[in-house]
Amino acid sequence: MISENGNYKVLYDLSRPFVWKFTSTDAVNLLYQIHKADPMGNWVAVSGILRQPKEYGTAGDFFINPSEILADEIETQIRFKNQYAAEVMYTGSVRFKLIMTEELVAPSGEIYYNSNMNAWYNTGEAYGIDAATQHEETFNLSQSTFYDIYRTHMDSSTQNGLGHFLTSRPMGGGNLPFKQSGLTKQSHTDNDYAYIFNTHKATQLRYIISPFSEEIQAARPNVWSGNISNALYDGLSNKLGKGLNSIGVGVPNIIEKIGVNAWNSIKDAAYRVSYWVQDHNAAQVSEIGHYIIDKEKCSTERLRVYWKNRKGGIDGYTFNSELQVTTSVKSKLTKSPLGHRRSNTEDINSMGYLFNNTYGSSSRTLSSTNIIANETITVKSKFHIATELRWLSEIITSPQIWVENLQTGKINAVYSVTKQMNTKPKGKSVGQMTLSLRMSNEILTQR
Repeated sequence: MISENGNYKVLYDLSRPFVWKFTSTDAVNLLYQIHKADPMGNWVAVSGILRQPKEYGTAGDFFINPSEILADEIETQIRFKNQYAAEVMYTGSVRFKLIMTEELVAPSGEIYYNSNMNAWYNTGEAYGIDAATQHEETFNLSQSTFYDIYRTHMDSSTQNGLGHFLTSRPMGGGNLPFKQSGLTKQSHTDNDYAYIFNTHKATQLRYIISPFSEEIQAARPNVWSGNISNALYDGLSNKLGKGLNSIGVGVPNIIEKIGVNAWNSIKDAAYRVSYWVQDHNAAQVSEIGHYIIDKEKCSTERLRVYWKNRKGGIDGYTFNSELQVTTSVKSKLTKSPLGHRRSNTEDINSMGYLFNNTYGSSSRTLSSTNIIANETITVKSKFHIATELRWLSEIITSPQIWVENLQTGKINAVYSVTKQMNTKPKGKSVGQMTLSLRMSNEILTQR
C-alpha cells in the first residue's frame, strides 16, 4: 500500500527541484503519471506513465521530482490594456497531482501492476508557479514556508501571516518617510497590475485613493495603514479566482472601474493608491501595496518596460526620458557578372534587350542578401534609492521582457538587454540605470 510523506496543498517554485516522498514496503517500482487541472477544473495528463525505482538501501522509500515536467506547463500571459478586473492567469500557474500504482513481484518472479488507472492512488493537490527563488532566500525557507509567504488563504482565521504580492517592488510601509521607504511613483497614465497567488474565490482586492502627501505624514501616524478614514475613493475588485491572479491597480485601470466622472472629481487631491486582499469577512489577508501618483508632465518620449519578475508575477516601469534608437544590420554579399549588349546600336530600352540581356542602368554586380536588421532602444531611468535600483535590476536577468511605446501604443518583445548602473559620488544614496533593449522581432526586409 502506498503512503505519502509530504506537505500538500502547498505552493512550489518550479525553478528549483522538489521531491515528494512515498513509501511502499511491497513495491519494487512505482508507476506514476503527472496530472494538471485545466481552466474548467478537469484533470488532464501532462506526462506519460513514468517509473520510479525504490531508493537504494531503504525498506520501501520512493522519491519523485515532477518539477521539470511541470515547468514546461507554464506560459506567461501579460495584460497591457486599461483592464481593472481580477483575472486568473490560468497558464501562469499549474494545479497538479500525481496518480500512481505499485509494481509488484509475483510468486512466479514476473513483475505486474494494476492496469486500471481509475483505481490508481491519487495524491493531494498542489500548485506550482514560475518563480526564481534565490539561493540566499532558501537558506531558512522550507516549501511550506514558501507557501505561507506567497499565498492568501480563504479567510483570516486560517491565515498564518499575511500573503505577499508576487513582486520585489518597494511598496512602502513601516515608519519610514516616503523618500526613504523606496515607495515607487506610478504615472497617472500608465497601466499597472498586481499579481498574487490566491487559494479561494471569496477573496477580493480592496483599494483606496488617498489625499495623503509627504508633508502631512508626520501629522498622521497611520499614513501607511490601509484603513484610512478620509479616503477619496474606496472600492473592491471582483472576486479573485483560484491560482495566479492579476488585478489592475494603475490609475487608468482604476478609472476603467470607477468611471471618468468619478476620477475627475478627485484627481486634483489624489496622491496615493493603496491596495490589499481581504476575505469574505473584510479581514485583511495580504500585505498592503502603495504607490504615489505621479502627475508630472510626461516626456514626449516614454517607454514602459514590462518584465517577468523573480516571484512569478509581471512588473512594469516607465522610462520617462529621451529614447535613443539604434538599428544594426548584418548581410551577406553576393557577386554576379553582367551580360553583354548584342550591338552598339541596340536600344537598351527595347523589349528585346530587356529580356535577352542582364546589362542595363539598374544592373549590379554586388548585392546584399540575407539581411538581418535589429532595433535597439536605449533608455535612462530617474534617480532612485538602492531598494528601487535592486528591484529594477531584475530586468536584466528576466527571461521575458516587453516594451510599450506609450506614444504609439506599439508593443514589442525584447530579445536581450544590457544594463549600466551609474551611482552618484560616495556619500550619496541614489543612483541611475541605463538599459539597452534589443527587440526580439527583426525588421523585415525584401529578399
